[in-house]
Amino acid sequence: MDIYEFAELVGSGAYLLETIPFVLFILSKYAEDSEEAIVKVISYSKDSDAIGAIVGSVIGALHGAKSFPER
Repeated sequence: MDIYEFAELVGSGAYLLETIPFVLFILSKYAEDSEEAIVKVISYSKDSDAIGAIVGSVIGALHGAKSFPER
């Protein structure tokens, strides 16, 4: 399932039962590519600021600040 289909099925808004599954889906697909994970969250979620903050925090905790591009 691609990210668009998942977002349509589960949702990606500011409701906890949408946010957590969406975060876990993004992390399962893009945890190794921090930049792509953030781009996907911003592009496909309805609550991109909160979901992006959660995804960024988890990726930072897993891989450290060096996993994010300097720019």
